[in-house]
Amino acid sequence: MRDLRIALSLAGVIILWGSSFLLSKWALMELGPMSLALYRWVIGSAGLAGYLAWRGRLREAVRLARQHPWVFARLGLVGVALFYAFQNLALRYTTAVHVGVLINLNPVFIALLSALVLGERLTGLQWGGVLSAGAGVALVSAVGESLSLRGGSLLGDGLTLLSAACWAIYSVVGRRVLARHDPLVVTGIVAGWGTLWLLPLAVGEGVSLDLSLRSWLVVALLGLLCGALAYLLWFRVLALIPPGRAAVYLFLIPLVSSVLAVAFLHEPFALRTGLGAALVLAGVFCTETGSGISGLEEA
Repeated sequence: MRDLRIALSLAGVIILWGSSFLLSKWALMELGPMSLALYRWVIGSAGLAGYLAWRGRLREAVRLARQHPWVFARLGLVGVALFYAFQNLALRYTTAVHVGVLINLNPVFIALLSALVLGERLTGLQWGGVLSAGAGVALVSAVGESLSLRGGSLLGDGLTLLSAACWAIYSVVGRRVLARHDPLVVTGIVAGWGTLWLLPLAVGEGVSLDLSLRSWLVVALLGLLCGALAYLLWFRVLALIPPGRAAVYLFLIPLVSSVLAVAFLHEPFALRTGLGAALVLAGVFCTETGSGISGLEEA
């Protein structure tokens, strides 16, 4: 029964986070990138707050948020507002296939940032992973008539890398907070702050509530399922198996996102894209294996 719970929870996380890029592409047909991020996290934050209240942990979250307001404000800015702002902008300029692959560079950026900021030394395996991931990015984002992927864009790929870098900053800066407090409580607080940061960005872009039923449904799915529920399932997995073992299964997310993008968005998937994706994932695997530390994934 325990193995079945682990398998079902992991499958839910992979499918939900893998499908988020497809759903975001659909939502961006009517919504601006900032508005989509705001609506998604208004719903997601409400879902997480509701769960914390149901578990009797909402007061704990409020108390912790009041004790360290600026710590959580910074984490919310980088880990939610900027992360999703860059990711949604990227989906405007490049394919969901590209974003689904390149966003998984989070662990590589975390390793590099930890070395630069915290003085952690990278192992030979980790440096090999960095080089492999860099080669994969170059292959996926290559330009030129013979190397271009139709519909791809260096601008969109660059924005995706910025999004991944934001998550790395969040992971490194928030490491102590996540180590001292329940990650689910921390995530709920960060989500609330991130939603507040997104509000002026969305207002500046131009907020509209005049959306089709389909768009509202997609946004609700992103907020409740790909947001709140996916995090709850992920933390359930982490309570049952070590993070390093759980993180290995997240390598299936780019596969799910690519299959869905090709099937429903009719995006092209060239051989070079597949080879680049393999190099990126191999690099991420080496980076995580070399460190023995795995951060949380987000989509």
